[in-house]
Amino acid sequence: MDHETRPPAVCLVSGGMDSAVVLAEARAAGFAPRALSFDYGQRHAVELEAAERVARAQGAVDHRTVRVDLSALGGSALTGSIDVPTDRPDAEIGAGVPITYVPARNTVFLSVALGWAEVLGATDLFVGVNAVDYSGYPDCRPAFLGAFEALAALATAAGTEGGARFRVHAPLMELSKADIVRRAAELDVDLGLTHTCYDPWIEGGANGARRVLACGRCDACRLRLAGFAEAGVVDPIAYADAAESKDLARASGTTAALRESTTLDALARVLRLAARLRAPDGCPWDREQTVRTLAPALVEESFEAVDALDELARSGDATAAVEEIGDLLFAVALLCQVAAEEGAFDLAAAADHATKKLVRRHPHVFGERRELDPEAALAQWEAIKAAERAERGAAHDRSALAGVPVALPALQRAARLGTKAMATGFRWPDASGALAKVREEVEELGDAFASGERVAVEHELGDVLLAAAQLANYLDLDPETCARAATQRFESRFRSMETELGPAARDATLDQWMAAWGRAKRNTERTTEA
Repeated sequence: MDHETRPPAVCLVSGGMDSAVVLAEARAAGFAPRALSFDYGQRHAVELEAAERVARAQGAVDHRTVRVDLSALGGSALTGSIDVPTDRPDAEIGAGVPITYVPARNTVFLSVALGWAEVLGATDLFVGVNAVDYSGYPDCRPAFLGAFEALAALATAAGTEGGARFRVHAPLMELSKADIVRRAAELDVDLGLTHTCYDPWIEGGANGARRVLACGRCDACRLRLAGFAEAGVVDPIAYADAAESKDLARASGTTAALRESTTLDALARVLRLAARLRAPDGCPWDREQTVRTLAPALVEESFEAVDALDELARSGDATAAVEEIGDLLFAVALLCQVAAEEGAFDLAAAADHATKKLVRRHPHVFGERRELDPEAALAQWEAIKAAERAERGAAHDRSALAGVPVALPALQRAARLGTKAMATGFRWPDASGALAKVREEVEELGDAFASGERVAVEHELGDVLLAAAQLANYLDLDPETCARAATQRFESRFRSMETELGPAARDATLDQWMAAWGRAKRNTERTTEA
């Protein structure tokens, strides 16, 4: 299908990598793209030169540049004499509307694009805005694009008289910068033709030739470099001070340093997202949360993460684990954002405290190196922890059992308390003593059951569970994990019985149920063996 049979679409092309990918997305979607760029008084003409290269390389049917002098209005580092911010911490990018915001820029650009679309008889506009790596621009949000579509229906003859429905396509809206780099590769987009930098260095050369170097320090460069680093791809454009640029080094390979910087960049994006959702024009639900209201969500996300990790252990499929650990990570980020706004603490304080504590409690790693077995390392940990409690004064609990949260699940708390007690020397020589204790408690439960006294049964049943948790300690097992696995087996077998018995399940006799249970159990065992 050539451009004469493809429907036309107007694409905003700035010369950056996002707009280059959007132009390719429009072609891939079956449109004959018309590229539209703007000379709006930006500091450097290199943007327009890049836009021309991109439009030509992507086979735009037509490429037009419209002069709209937004520099006459001022108010932005991109159109005036205000310094472009550099070397901002990742967590600050997206925390508010930056000085590089050009007031009403996308509103003006889309309005001109709408006019050209109406002349062409087109109803589709493409724009490279992005909300995942959102860096503080209010006209890069889905709400803005939806409002513009409504405006287009009211502001055009095609909309009011012809009933045309204009659509603003933002195919990159939910993609991270790394996703955009990967998508460019899939669509065969040459990102070496693009220009992103807010404050490039332009070097003169022989015979009037010149070389454009990205600064590597402005917000746009930092987001771009982080995207290439996360994607594990080398950025093809040139940067100033390449030998010294830590950002460029980040994107130079898949070394341990690259992995570290990629992880830090990803964490920074999560923190920026939490701040964005809490902003005055953010999400109403997120804005009304407090430290107290978020605590239950943290517990819920933790349990969902545990379920996903169980699934990973059973099947080797990490899909759910990635999702749920991500949800837990965001729950922590949002909690820290709220706590910071309330003047309590922020993630940096929590991370710093955790780092110092862990270094202090691992003297065999960070001090004089010593070989310790796991048991000795745990005993050392508990001794250091007890010393820390003593240093905090008499107001703190100095018991060897201190520090185990009451809110932990009962079996997990029982095991933790048992481990602490064992570290003091209160323990059997081996697991056989713990197993004998379980049998003793089961026998006492039988006596209580025979007595018919409910309080005694409740007491002894609790002792059985406690003894079982202590046996798990001796066997180096987690009682919560054991209980979850047993519960999952029961659920699987019961569902199998329901399927086998069908509608007659409600009227089945105990013998029928038990026979079905035996078959379900054998099937489960065969599946496990396989």
